[in-house]
Amino acid sequence: MRRETGRSTWEVRGGGSRGGAPSRRSAARLPIAAFVAILVGCASSGHLLDRPALESLPLNSPLRVSTLSDGDAWLRHYLVLGELDDAVEMLAPDGPEVVSDDVLYDLQAAIVLREAGEFGLSNRALERAEAEAEQRRVTSVSRTAGSWLLSEGLLSYVPSPGESAMIPYYRMMNHVALGDLEAAAVEARRISALLLDSDDEGVRQCREHGMLHYLAALVFEAAFESNDAMVSLRQADASFEHCPGGRASAPESLGADLLRLADILDFDEVADSAIARYPGLERGPAGAELGEVVVVLERGFVSHLTEAAIHVPIFEEEIEDLESGDKDGIAAAAATVTARLVNNFSELGQWGHSWDDHVGVQVAQALDGAHILKLAWPTVVDEGTMRRPSIRLRVGADTAEADPLGDISAVIARELEETRTAMLARLVTRVVAKYLISREVERKAEEEGGELLGFVTGRLANFAANESERADTRSWTLLPDEVALVRLTLPAGTRDVSIETLSPSGRRLKVIDLPQVEVAAGKITIVGARLWKEDDGENEPAIVLGRG
Repeated sequence: MRRETGRSTWEVRGGGSRGGAPSRRSAARLPIAAFVAILVGCASSGHLLDRPALESLPLNSPLRVSTLSDGDAWLRHYLVLGELDDAVEMLAPDGPEVVSDDVLYDLQAAIVLREAGEFGLSNRALERAEAEAEQRRVTSVSRTAGSWLLSEGLLSYVPSPGESAMIPYYRMMNHVALGDLEAAAVEARRISALLLDSDDEGVRQCREHGMLHYLAALVFEAAFESNDAMVSLRQADASFEHCPGGRASAPESLGADLLRLADILDFDEVADSAIARYPGLERGPAGAELGEVVVVLERGFVSHLTEAAIHVPIFEEEIEDLESGDKDGIAAAAATVTARLVNNFSELGQWGHSWDDHVGVQVAQALDGAHILKLAWPTVVDEGTMRRPSIRLRVGADTAEADPLGDISAVIARELEETRTAMLARLVTRVVAKYLISREVERKAEEEGGELLGFVTGRLANFAANESERADTRSWTLLPDEVALVRLTLPAGTRDVSIETLSPSGRRLKVIDLPQVEVAAGKITIVGARLWKEDDGENEPAIVLGRG
């Protein structure tokens, strides 16, 4: 079959699954497999390597982060070190099982392909992920019902609203990199429609909606669609107003963009409003010979999820009270178990674990006749990123500082918090149901084979129930931690562009050269870039993701 990419047409020959006939998943991966075959020219080992000893790893290697899954840690490690061939090879059809879910696989692959400059293939992966995710949302009622009985991690993955909003963002930026501003503007419209349909408030609207509306506006303006750009700018302005500090948290350039476009469109009321609401706002330099370079800079990795768990024993006398039918006995046993649960949560918060979480303690409790209930839920890992160095764009003698635009990690953390109450309700219901099933299995085994068989069967059933209780920690872990914006107005012509990272004292830590940019008179030139690491002064691999 033939597979089209943004730059070429490749013949794809073969490409089966691990076990013979091609599976649905391997068929979906064929475009990526073609890319792997050409770029790498060999097959992978089919399993992930063990993590090296910590002392053998660079200080900034994600393989040092124990709460990352092995697949996520290796992907991040290869990207941080600039070992792109290895990152791509991990996604081969006969490669290791980096991600078991099709949607999440395509989302991760889209980022890697984008880094490799395969923007057309990246968009194909994003389109597959979006289509399948939408289909899963249609059946979300049955999925939610299933989560009362099964751990969320056993169900099909559905991207969170914050992750979903990044899908058209990446398609838009891929089209920008390909120089297709018309297609990029189509994605910008999709972004606007998606955000307008959303009814959420708070940090997501502040930190992500404002960013996406603003970037859509820049793409519209680059495509000479000024009216759409004005609409998106005003939506960005409204979104940033939700941030702490109101419009003061918006990028400094937002007010200037509003004023400039209002002048172009003769929207005097909008111009006067922008001047009134953004102190110190002045009209920028005018001139047909000037153009603008805008760098959309993604920094670091988004915060990831890990499992937090707590164990609560129900001892034999409490089990007897709970099953006695006596209201007072049931109430007393429930109060005792609840108090123990509260105490364990207190110990978890203070020490990182409770006494009842120790395996030896659990074994002793089980041998004493207790049933152990395990409660597991996802929590956001703060990776402890140091204060990020300042970023400066340099074009010849001209420089400009980067302006923070979107905090993706804050969005993910807030989304998890918003779903926590419902999630815990399902968790408690599910754990109680598993406990009742274990007790019923134990009783039947005791009736059929005696007390010893019942005891052993009950302990095994309890162990199996706890092993099946896993928090859903799946997320789009290759998203950036934050997105920044840096821009310069320059005379038209071909320009050498670089990004500099600076220490708090202003010392230049590193310089990343971007390919030359053609500054066009009266036009915005948008460049996408990604900084995978920025915590030292070492040279960094090329991270330019195209321009348009």
